[in-house]
Amino acid sequence: MEPCEGIETRADQEWAAEEILEAFGSRWFGRYEIRRLLGRGGMGAVYLAHDSILDVELALKVPHRSIHNWSPERHQRFLDEARSLARLHHPHLCRIFDAGTIGGRCYIAMAFVEGEPLNRSALPTARDVADCIRLVALAVHEAHGEGMVHRDLKPANILLTRDGRPVVMDFGLATAVEEDSSDVSRSQGVVVGTPLFMPPEQARGDRSLIGPASDVYGLGAVLYWLLTRRHPVEAADTGSLLDRLRQDSLDILTPSSLAESVDAALDAICLRSLACSPNDRFPDMQSLAAALADYLSAERSQSEQVSRDRIRFEFVGPGQSAPDELRHQDCLYLDAGGGCRAGIIDHHHLEQRATCSTMLVLEHPEFMLDAKKPWRRPDAPFTIILHEDPDLDALAAAWVAREWLATGQFPRGAEQLACYVERVDQGFPGFSLEQPFSLYAAIAQIKHRLGQCEWPNREALWKQCVEDGLRILDFVAAEAVNGQFDWPAVDAMRCPGLFRALDRRELEADIERYERKLEDPESAVRIHHLFLPQREGGQRPVPVLLVRNVQNPEDADRCLFFKDWARSDRGRSGDDGFIGLSVFHQEFGERPRRCILSTRPDAGVTLRGLGDQLEQAERAKRLTTDGEDRRWRDPLTGERRPRRHGFDHPDPWYDGRGESFTIVDSPRAGTLLTADEIESIFLAFGRPPAGPTHTFGCG
Repeated sequence: MEPCEGIETRADQEWAAEEILEAFGSRWFGRYEIRRLLGRGGMGAVYLAHDSILDVELALKVPHRSIHNWSPERHQRFLDEARSLARLHHPHLCRIFDAGTIGGRCYIAMAFVEGEPLNRSALPTARDVADCIRLVALAVHEAHGEGMVHRDLKPANILLTRDGRPVVMDFGLATAVEEDSSDVSRSQGVVVGTPLFMPPEQARGDRSLIGPASDVYGLGAVLYWLLTRRHPVEAADTGSLLDRLRQDSLDILTPSSLAESVDAALDAICLRSLACSPNDRFPDMQSLAAALADYLSAERSQSEQVSRDRIRFEFVGPGQSAPDELRHQDCLYLDAGGGCRAGIIDHHHLEQRATCSTMLVLEHPEFMLDAKKPWRRPDAPFTIILHEDPDLDALAAAWVAREWLATGQFPRGAEQLACYVERVDQGFPGFSLEQPFSLYAAIAQIKHRLGQCEWPNREALWKQCVEDGLRILDFVAAEAVNGQFDWPAVDAMRCPGLFRALDRRELEADIERYERKLEDPESAVRIHHLFLPQREGGQRPVPVLLVRNVQNPEDADRCLFFKDWARSDRGRSGDDGFIGLSVFHQEFGERPRRCILSTRPDAGVTLRGLGDQLEQAERAKRLTTDGEDRRWRDPLTGERRPRRHGFDHPDPWYDGRGESFTIVDSPRAGTLLTADEIESIFLAFGRPPAGPTHTFGCG
């Protein structure tokens, strides 16, 4: 999809308005207000649009009119494919928010990514090119895991954002068009895709051979072009080019013969990706990414490495930012520091990112490289700074970073670990009723146990948490090798020397407390069926579990991990989805009363907008009760607090971690809203249908 230049002059604006009117008949396409044309290509056009319901700008892709002559079955397959794409949450894949048909015309609404396509961007060195393609390969591998094949990878379909992040666009559209091509058109040699980046099997029309290896060739062709500004296979016209691709072998010049900056190692990676036979290429995108990671690691000299036993850990409190300049200081902020640059790798408050810090470590080894002092001695100390009370993401990021700093390479299985951590951060259960002894559970249990011991200071406690957490990760990594790095499946509480039978029994007892809470009248357990918005548009009924008073510190029988057990309780929720509402009534002590509302991420629904409604009610009640919203004030000094990045309030209710299905949590300063008020707002948000409430248990 070629981007259009910005619309500056009055004549340009009039032309754009005429083009939109010709395409849609008005500036409105359903709920979307069309703002301007972003780009057009062989399959359709992309417009900048405003979603009148969600009040956000996004990119609206509308295929050409000729593509809309689809049967109802084809339209349904198109929507099913869009739903599959909407389930992909990767920082280097363009997010899909909505899809459907309006007036007989299909469309896809996706994130509006500001940036330039790779065919109009400059990557200064071969190393930069290799790292960019490595990130793209990891993203496409994620899509392959969901059964999606791109089929049209090319520089124009990969955007480079302003902060240098590649984002893959146009997943699935080529597939949709090709599957709808008639047998006649295929027999006449019609080929969907871009021939200059097309694998031989696609040029031959052999659909049985098109799969992940086809995308490996496409990305290899992109790598070749970025290194040389030439295409691996060229010809005078499209017909001659397709004829060359259909031959039994390809005569491709080595990239190093065309560009002096390319060495033999990068030659080998590039040419293997471009092998004529799919069987001779990298078996999958993950293997290609690993080869590029090895290539990048090999460039680093031994003098840049850090002795593992010289890495020490320090900790900072909530909201503490790193110094402005950390380059070459032998100091790295991980999951802390509030940024992503030399010496800092932290996913908190990063715009357009929903990824975890562990994933960012894999994506940005250059920030670790820039953190090290030049010409350093391997036995010189190196400091990693974490957030106090480090969680799974912080510990996993430290584990991956420590190995990279010590060896110049990422440990085996690091990508799978990052995906697991990211899913936990997105709200997927870290442990479940079926597997209560997972990595997430083991780290939670060890922190819980250490927190009950006496320590000279909190720093000593957190250092012990890190030491034990890294030991657990070492153990699980060794165990996960035999299961192809299936991190969630490993019984992490078998880690030698750390856990006792009592630890396992405590988790099992917590499950028993969960069951008792569902029978306890004080928990007020009910099941509603609410109509909640779907992430791809529309609404659907979802069973909703409403529970109160399950984690009160004054309750001797409180359930520590109620939300985790509830999310994995498919025996009660089925496969349709589950929402847990847990109100923590705590009127005394250091921690204020708080509340959690959370959806199961695979339920397909969202709580987007609920946080705003709760925040409005919170503000109104604070103004009525206190005359002002004291959350603006520091409770100790009384000074006005600064705004939180990305929010209009320093301590707001908020819609999860960017996905709006993970957690809607009350402010850390507590809430003045009562449980009844919170629940009434939630029920109104879900617009429950008329009818009785379904209840189970004794409540």
